[in-house]
Amino acid sequence: MATTRMTFGAILGTITDTAGMVSKTVTTVSGGIDMASRFVESAATDQRDRHAIHRKTFRDTLLREARIDVARSNREVLDFCADSEANATLYAQAIEYLPDSIFGE
Repeated sequence: MATTRMTFGAILGTITDTAGMVSKTVTTVSGGIDMASRFVESAATDQRDRHAIHRKTFRDTLLREARIDVARSNREVLDFCADSEANATLYAQAIEYLPDSIFGE
């Protein structure tokens, strides 16, 4: 009877130890998953912030470059027309030949 009790005690001890190890393993895995989740959430927030700044600066740069191009083009027209009366007349004729409305907008 004592041997049976000792055997059952040993089995129960082993089961308890195993359950403890499983519990620790689950806790460790859960902690790892939580860490990974926080990392992904942080990376997603960083990406959203970077994208918002990129959109703003991209549009600002795009507008600035387009405005400079338009200004240079306008300066070129002014210089061309100022070179001679013939250039000014020819440019005016070109506007009539190719009006803004040619694209139907």
